[in-house]
Amino acid sequence: PLRIGIPLLLGLLLAVARAPPSVASDPNTFAKPNWDMYNSYDNTMQRVADMVARNPKTMRMRTVTASSIEGSYKARMPLVVVEPGGLSSGTVPADKLRVFYNFGEHGREIITTELALRVLEMLESVETLTTRIKFHEKFHEIIAQYYKTVFYIVPVENEGGRHKVEAGELCERKNGRGVDTNRNWELDWGVKERDYDPSEEYPGNFPYSEPEAFVLHAELAAFKPHVWVNVHSGMEALFMPYDHKREIPSGSDASQLYHMLEMLNRWHCKSKCAVGSGGKEVGYRAHGTATDTIYTQLGVPMVMTWEVYGVTSAHYDDCFRMFNPTDRHTFDELLDRWGQAFFAVLPLASSHNGVQSQMQRDRVVPTSAFYERSDAVLQVTRTVEPKVQTGSSTEGGNHQAVYRLRGDPTPSYTKLPSYLGSHNFHQTFRNMPPTRIQPKRQEKEEEDIAHRDDALGRRGGGARMRVAHAFDHLQLQTVAVWAMGTFAIGTMLTSRRSSGPKRRVG
Repeated sequence: PLRIGIPLLLGLLLAVARAPPSVASDPNTFAKPNWDMYNSYDNTMQRVADMVARNPKTMRMRTVTASSIEGSYKARMPLVVVEPGGLSSGTVPADKLRVFYNFGEHGREIITTELALRVLEMLESVETLTTRIKFHEKFHEIIAQYYKTVFYIVPVENEGGRHKVEAGELCERKNGRGVDTNRNWELDWGVKERDYDPSEEYPGNFPYSEPEAFVLHAELAAFKPHVWVNVHSGMEALFMPYDHKREIPSGSDASQLYHMLEMLNRWHCKSKCAVGSGGKEVGYRAHGTATDTIYTQLGVPMVMTWEVYGVTSAHYDDCFRMFNPTDRHTFDELLDRWGQAFFAVLPLASSHNGVQSQMQRDRVVPTSAFYERSDAVLQVTRTVEPKVQTGSSTEGGNHQAVYRLRGDPTPSYTKLPSYLGSHNFHQTFRNMPPTRIQPKRQEKEEEDIAHRDDALGRRGGGARMRVAHAFDHLQLQTVAVWAMGTFAIGTMLTSRRSSGPKRRVG
């Protein structure tokens, strides 16, 4: 009995120790949007248009309509430029701070578009802004920087996903054809973690396959912001790069940004926000994100993801409650608190070493690159080099995809990586199931473990063989009972303590 009872007890203890951490889950409240409190997509766009119409000297709005590379999917994206000191003509002064605020990237995060409306409302006039921030400890610095800043705002990035949510698919995160546009950017695209969930974060067939992602890429390349904030909900956090690593970038500029996020946490998140690398603080690594690509490839000095709200204990299927306030008090308090944050960041950004360095080496940004365009159609087209005849075979056909902005007297072109126009590239990823694309980092970790185990085996092989031969029949039975007990109890505890897969944020 002791030979069996003791291993079972040890198995129970091991199972408890190895069971996943408890994930609290409230009962499903089946919460739905209160459209007296929230604005529909159409109402949101109408309110934005009305604000722009009231302020023609400081605001301008355009809409980019974009299609996917094969032409089967289209998306519209509204873009609003606000320059409180008056819209520049010809060029934007190099000494003006340029900030880019992106809202509504995921359909179910409706609260973020409400926050966009609040920010635009505060930008309508200095009187409105003063009323909202008059008690802020950085009030005077904010007002001074307000006139020295150009704001580029996307009120709703993901129109297709938003329409799905309004039609009743309250858990829809992805765009109108089922792709997570915040996994569709180039850096580390296609890398899958062990807990990869295609229903939450499918990255598309190739980088920038989605109009929403390549529109943003083109606009960012034209605007050249000093500050990028991607606004989400699902938890309370202030993230900086990296999403695909469990670390922040090295260097003094990154350290300075981290300390600035800590200040924003104290001012606007009641010191409750997680602060740091998204890949570390959120609990999983994300690949192909806008944040990492914009920071690493476009060289924007201050790149942030703000998670403004979340009920982490909400039932897995209670998505509206998980990502959005359901009562008026919380709703209003959130808009007041976080609305101020988008202005509190301005004096912080103006003192950031990386921003100051970029301003010193900045070339003048022409306004024709962004807000002097009329409504435009953004298409991905292909230019193909002539094929070369070599004997009986035909070679060549180098493809290059370009962004073509139509609607301007002199259309501008933004080159994309050449593989986006490659037939072979497209076929490779279309024929490869996402779960087959294994992360290189994960392969390296598994290889290191294998080498380590192999080395341990060589060093301790003789001893292990002697121990194995020492087991008699009863001891083998004991080990079998212990293993089965561990498995059964661990499975039971896993099913009772875990609430299933985790909804993605950011």
